[in-house]
Amino acid sequence: RRHTRYGTVTGVQTCALPISANARSTAHRLLAEWEQKRPHADELLHEKLAASKLDDRDRALVTELFYGVLRRLSELDFLITRLRDGTVDDDTRAVLRLGLYQLFHTRMPAFAIVKETVSLSRHAGGLVNAILRRADRERADLLTALAAAPLAVRTSHPEFLLEKWTANFGADAAQKLEIGRA
Repeated sequence: RRHTRYGTVTGVQTCALPISANARSTAHRLLAEWEQKRPHADELLHEKLAASKLDDRDRALVTELFYGVLRRLSELDFLITRLRDGTVDDDTRAVLRLGLYQLFHTRMPAFAIVKETVSLSRHAGGLVNAILRRADRERADLLTALAAAPLAVRTSHPEFLLEKWTANFGADAAQKLEIGRA
């Protein structure tokens, strides 16, 4: 029996929240649900945050992590492919996306990102730990590889959309999309 700010827990973890009290865990669950059902991201986020008792700071972190990962899906999947030979299951991919987004696009300390992200993994904690630590060690090489990747990967925009923009506005205008994503 232990006491938490959400009540007493005996044996089985229960709490008053329909989603996790931890911001990273909440973001992970949102990403997993979005991946399975592909609902409108904003509706999903607002529905889950409205049902939660997260404080404003945690809500802001959930929002940043959720939208940040979605904005950078192609980039994050490119990084996963560079760091891992073979495939990973959907849950592990969601965890890795979350961890890599934090490593490459936030100012949080790498050790904290790795520790918290590994704790989200249900069954592949060792793999997640190894990939995130490798990403942190090889950051410069990964950024170089990313800079050489196709525009669709660097901007996480679909190919068809980039082709339309290039046809309508020219290659220079399409390339400038990348500048706004820094």
